[in-house]
Amino acid sequence: MKFISYLKSSISITYNQYTKINALKNLWYYTFETSLCANFSEYWGIDEEKDTIVSCKYPKIANELSKIEIFMLQVWRSQVCGANLDFPFMISIDRHFQKCFFMFLRLSMDISLYQEAILMK
Repeated sequence: MKFISYLKSSISITYNQYTKINALKNLWYYTFETSLCANFSEYWGIDEEKDTIVSCKYPKIANELSKIEIFMLQVWRSQVCGANLDFPFMISIDRHFQKCFFMFLRLSMDISLYQEAILMK
């Protein structure tokens, strides 16, 4: 029992900064390297206490994004707010954004599974 408590404490200390919001922010900044997306909170309403995005924001600066960046923003908004997604041909998406798209979908699935496991406790 002592070992389990130690293990739980060690994991908590080591991974405490890896919240859902921090994971999403890191993916956001990896995906959107443009200065137009430099402020995560301009695009998202965040509830730090619940560690979740609670709303979408629509800053005017988003209108200046490239077509592929607009698509990736639509992907995020579709998952967070249920917004419509205009799906382009995958061939028109460069490798960086294909990888970001996959990572976003994977992270979303992992977070959903993690939240379900917590609710089952």
